[in-house]
Amino acid sequence: MNTDDTGNNLRQKEQTDMLYGRICAACPPQEHSPSGYRDAFLELRGVFDAFFSILLEGDIRSFGSQYSRVVYACRKYDVAADIQRAAVAFRHRSASFAEKTDAHAGELAVAASTLAYVMDGFGYPVPEGFPYAPGNGYSISGTSGRAEDSPAQILSGIVTAVSPVKTENGRRYYNLSLLCPADGNAQEKQVSVTVVESYAGGLLRSDLMRQRELLREYFSVNITAVSPGAAEGVFRTTARSLLVIEPDYLVDVTDIAGCFTQEGANANMFLLSKLSPENDSEAMLKGTLINDLLDACISDSQGELDVVFKKALEKNILKAARYGGAAVKRIWDSVLAEHGENIALFARSVSGGRITVEPSFISALYGIQGRLDVLVQDARQPDVKDIYELKSGRAPSGTGLWKGHQIQVACYNMLLESVYGHRRRGTSALFYSSAQQYPMRNFLSSYSDQAEITAVRNEIVGLVYRIAGGDYSPLENIEEGRFGAYPPYARQRIDAFSSVYRNLDPVQKKYYRSFLSFSVREMLAARTGAFAFPGRDSSSGRGFSSLWNDCDEEKRRDFSIVDTMRFIGFDAARHTVHFTMEEDIEHTFRKGDVVVVYPHTFRKGSALKNEILKGTIDSINGRDVVFIPRGSQVDTGFLSASPVWAMEHDMMEKNYWAQISSLCAFLSGKSTAMDMVFCRRRPRSGEFPYVYDTSLTPNQNESVEKALRARDCFLLQGPPGTGKTSGAIMGIVRGILSSTQDNITLLAFTNRAVEEIAVKLRREGLDFLRLGHGMAGNDDQTLSRMVESGMKINDVRRAVKSKRIILSTVSGFAARAEDLKNITRFDTAVIDEASQLTEIQLTGVLPYFKKFILVGDQKQLPSVVVQSPLLTATDDPLLNGIGLYDLGDSLFERLYSYMEKNGYDDSYAMLDTHFRMHDDIAALVNPFYSGALKSGTGRQKERRVEPRIVFYPSPFEPSYKKHLGEARLVSHLLAGIKKRYGDSFSQETVGVVTPWRAQIAAIRNSIDDAEILEKVTIDTVERFQGGEKDIIIVSLAVFTPAQMKMLQSLNSDGTVDRKLNVTVSRAREELVILGYEPVLYDSPFYGRVLAMAEKRNTDM
Repeated sequence: MNTDDTGNNLRQKEQTDMLYGRICAACPPQEHSPSGYRDAFLELRGVFDAFFSILLEGDIRSFGSQYSRVVYACRKYDVAADIQRAAVAFRHRSASFAEKTDAHAGELAVAASTLAYVMDGFGYPVPEGFPYAPGNGYSISGTSGRAEDSPAQILSGIVTAVSPVKTENGRRYYNLSLLCPADGNAQEKQVSVTVVESYAGGLLRSDLMRQRELLREYFSVNITAVSPGAAEGVFRTTARSLLVIEPDYLVDVTDIAGCFTQEGANANMFLLSKLSPENDSEAMLKGTLINDLLDACISDSQGELDVVFKKALEKNILKAARYGGAAVKRIWDSVLAEHGENIALFARSVSGGRITVEPSFISALYGIQGRLDVLVQDARQPDVKDIYELKSGRAPSGTGLWKGHQIQVACYNMLLESVYGHRRRGTSALFYSSAQQYPMRNFLSSYSDQAEITAVRNEIVGLVYRIAGGDYSPLENIEEGRFGAYPPYARQRIDAFSSVYRNLDPVQKKYYRSFLSFSVREMLAARTGAFAFPGRDSSSGRGFSSLWNDCDEEKRRDFSIVDTMRFIGFDAARHTVHFTMEEDIEHTFRKGDVVVVYPHTFRKGSALKNEILKGTIDSINGRDVVFIPRGSQVDTGFLSASPVWAMEHDMMEKNYWAQISSLCAFLSGKSTAMDMVFCRRRPRSGEFPYVYDTSLTPNQNESVEKALRARDCFLLQGPPGTGKTSGAIMGIVRGILSSTQDNITLLAFTNRAVEEIAVKLRREGLDFLRLGHGMAGNDDQTLSRMVESGMKINDVRRAVKSKRIILSTVSGFAARAEDLKNITRFDTAVIDEASQLTEIQLTGVLPYFKKFILVGDQKQLPSVVVQSPLLTATDDPLLNGIGLYDLGDSLFERLYSYMEKNGYDDSYAMLDTHFRMHDDIAALVNPFYSGALKSGTGRQKERRVEPRIVFYPSPFEPSYKKHLGEARLVSHLLAGIKKRYGDSFSQETVGVVTPWRAQIAAIRNSIDDAEILEKVTIDTVERFQGGEKDIIIVSLAVFTPAQMKMLQSLNSDGTVDRKLNVTVSRAREELVILGYEPVLYDSPFYGRVLAMAEKRNTDM
């Protein structure tokens, strides 16, 4: 047997032990109550999901649902039919058990036995002595019985086969084999659907025959309006059937409508809009102002127009400053002249109903989402809901409608039908605000509109999945002659993209294609869980689609929902909605997170049955939640109507596409950044009149001087506690300001790092402009504060231009770069936390600058990537030639390694003097830096009798991601620390780091001291990066070697565990580790830490 086989067998044994250990830990539950049994069932479901993720780890096939994963795995491993039936039955019934209130031990035992039967059938044998072994008196759920036909007119399932096209009576058809998931008490069923062409010849794009080429095995589909055939399990499409591919991938209504023009429908328009950057214009600002005018008139039809104008500018001040006061005044005057009267009349005409501006809806039936302009509901007849869509461009003559506008309204009708059902009544109209005649034009959508919409939506989905899978042929079609129908205004973008793409050299083309697929896979993983890497904590693996696919208990287990919120009030001045939680809930939400909020009915899929609110968390403290809605208006009546609200994480698909379009812009011209990214030449270095800075260490002075001498780029590695912000970055800023006329743009990955830099700038009295929102009370440097102070547009423009320092997050700068470029000059960028950014997150930003300095540490936490490492790794020789071996690595790590390898010593440096950890603690991480770190203060060398590194071995407790014994010990230790510190006990005293959200909840539940809960941070290591405490307590809560592999984050050559490095280096004075010793020694990194701790304690 070779080494690889031995390693694989060992790994499978570790995984087998872990999976069966989790089952034994869950059954029977410690608490014999409905909630105890429910938690046990959820844990079994977690084992089931983890098992199938293990089976398919590294498989490049994408799956839009867990059901399709299960079926594919059964076929891939060629398991017996009974195993597949048991697996599918378990999947279905475990979800229903999560909502049961009368579960008992017998049901739990059957579920555990069924799960063991499935795993054993895949070659993960039931261990000897396992109490729930099949055959020990437990019946196996799902191995017998038959499925029964459902009278429902909608079929949902996964594609298992697609037949060739046949003809019967002059009408073409094909047979579609579907495996439909269990429904109610029925088991899964294999059905056959005869898909018949809608019209003879099947020439129309919307014809179901045209959809055949898009279907792939294991795709999920919804088919509406089917009719049952003569035989059991046989169905036939009808003249009103719609076939929706991968419905969990919600395509935005505006993207679908953008594919329809008077020239025809073309899904390539979607691809063009996403791949090619859009040039900004005055017309776009004008459209924004028109929308703001409509919102203001609806809110207050008697409002002063000057106030409306001022408020509109406050939201768009940077764009207004870009064009200047005179241009903006001209634009506003034209808005009032061309649109003002019609908008005022419209506002008065709808004033009798309940008006909602920009409500959002989603449909998992049709696979679409959208945000209407205006929804008017009749107060006396709630089912009457009228749709109005504002269009500020040129109106068609007479009473005509542009095709794309018709389609957009038809999409909104489909959304409302999906959400409210057929009981919804009302009209739909397009409001052409500049039309001299008939500005309000009604539109009645038809089945043919729905069919066209679904067909184009499916084509969009097909394009996205093809690119994700590495099929780049769609890119070849974005050129004149191959593109298909397009409106005249698209010609310039088609030619621009085509020119860039055709002229890429082989390395650039490989680079572009690879990162395009990488980014699309990341987006799909966030959307539906497709391509997602298994084993991530706090994730069901379904992405945003967990909103309707997971039940509340599953979401609570993942800490991804707050489902007991009550509306408190709306602060109109701050545009914030206030909620309070009815109970304490452990969750993963933080300030700044984008979220969805919706009325909660405690039924699965509540968000699909009502309007949802999208926005950002302004603050979350204890039970108080402050939410900033994305829309300009808030309907307090709607908020008051629901007694309970839920909050879940949102995802911003536009951010992924923005990175992709910026990649095209990056490759479209020559720049210093392109030379550096493609390693075309050695970075240049020159002279600089550097003055030795007495506030810095010799090493910091040397590093800062090298950075200032660099002409193109410089990389500065800042190990933990080495003062990269207060020392090196501020030293670079002072050097540039004092010896050059250059402007500096300071960027960071997180708002926390931006705030830290802002504090340092204020402390030195430096003037700067901060993009975005500052912390409360510290935002004098923001654009909003300029507007509040009464500055006019031209004053703001002059103020921005006068700032030599701009501070922002990377994403915030990327969103505003084009506006800023037209106001001020970009010279040098200093980018902190660069090692936490993927390469594509940076490439779109760097071309704006003559020189960039990246600051980070490739041996601390890396960028967050959700797809499997097996998908991000590349062995392409062209990419390997520029040092690119993994698409998920940061540009910082790649360039640092490349420069180090090639001896470009004047282009990189490492800070070597740290000021945080005591020497005893630093000794644990110094090997990661080849022993180069040294302490910078006397405090770090002080000796004492008590050991600074303590290990408490935990007893064996086979509970997955939770160890109650460790939780109780942590509580005891915290009480002792509080007593020891007395009045000095503060938020800086102690922090608790644990890998699992479940263990965070267990630790919090074990603490009954309110002051400790208030002052002690208990969180994952990802939340601790950049922070420090006197004492760090680490609760690992592991019981199998397989879990240890989930804990680690190894660098590319496997010599550094980056998570361990960050965990240990948060401690200034003491480090306490809790864990199950036999398993910890399975990791060479933790084994070394424990051995060093034992040796130091023995030496003392």
